[in-house]
Amino acid sequence: MITQKYQHQYSNKLSKGTSHTLPKALVKTALKNSFTHTYQQYTNRKRLIIEATWSNLQRAIDTLQVLPLLYKGKLHQRAIDRLIQELQEAQEEAVLIPKDLIDSNNWRTDFTPQEYTEQVQAFQFVLDQFGFDYDYRAIPHFFRYKQGTRGYCHYKRTSGLDNNGGPYYFIDIDPTGSRMNSRWYTYGRTSLGWKAEGIKTTPKIFRNIVLVHEATHAIENYRSQRIHKKYTSSEMNTTLMELRWVKKNHPELFRKLTPVQDGRRSKWWSPVEPLPGMNPERMFQESKKAAAPTGQ
Repeated sequence: MITQKYQHQYSNKLSKGTSHTLPKALVKTALKNSFTHTYQQYTNRKRLIIEATWSNLQRAIDTLQVLPLLYKGKLHQRAIDRLIQELQEAQEEAVLIPKDLIDSNNWRTDFTPQEYTEQVQAFQFVLDQFGFDYDYRAIPHFFRYKQGTRGYCHYKRTSGLDNNGGPYYFIDIDPTGSRMNSRWYTYGRTSLGWKAEGIKTTPKIFRNIVLVHEATHAIENYRSQRIHKKYTSSEMNTTLMELRWVKKNHPELFRKLTPVQDGRRSKWWSPVEPLPGMNPERMFQESKKAAAPTGQ
């Protein structure tokens, strides 16, 4: 049963071997910070105690599902599968956002199933655009939500980096879009051909744009660790992914973009093609005429 402290204990479905190898496997990867858990010694095995909110259980499931890809030692897969099944069953009774688990700065690290779906979709969209075959669950990350904060991704280095890279990414998201009043702005990357200058969106759309942006940072940084290449914090690809995501999912917003021209080119150009009926070259020329000073 889930107690008032939102804890759930797992021991009966773990074999003796798994009860010893699982803690080692988690510690050997940067994913050890993925979910809130503790271990207690229990007779001849360790008992796993997990904070049983819906999102914490989901993070535990994700971690266990991807662990065989990252841990090079021996794992008892059938015991892991039984543990995952029990975690999934516990989710049916789990609380979503317990108020007493929001920290003193009003951050919440728990998220709803819908917010989790948005996280997964953002990561997978960017991975697909890059053509990377990484499992998004292998990229060590942790989401925090707070109304009124700007969306951003920051990271810190952790120990146990021999399997899945270096930094651990903390992605902060405003669930209401209130920080920018749900207006979409992009960095002034003229080489991308488009610019968003305060395009009004809904909070949900705005949140998803920010998720795509920050997922791009995390994926690029993670890849730099995998291929041992220096990471650049350029906003080029983050803006590009925003443009592609909006074009695919919200063409009505894409049509409101302002075309901009790279000074190195004589004509308008962009890696993101216009939608049918859009003529960015003509729009660009018309905007230049409108901005020109009027005669006296």
